[in-house]
Amino acid sequence: MPSKKRFDDYIIKHNEGIKEKWQDKMRTKQIRKQRRQKVTGERSVD
Repeated sequence: MPSKKRFDDYIIKHNEGIKEKWQDKMRTKQIRKQRRQKVTGERSVD
């Protein structure tokens, strides 16, 4: 059943792609959070 194997490979690749996208999303979220904290920190120093 070569079609089943191909389908499994597709699902694995698809899930890995979703995981990578989600990790990138979380990474950008954290970077934004850090930037925001930096800005508020500089403001509170003034």
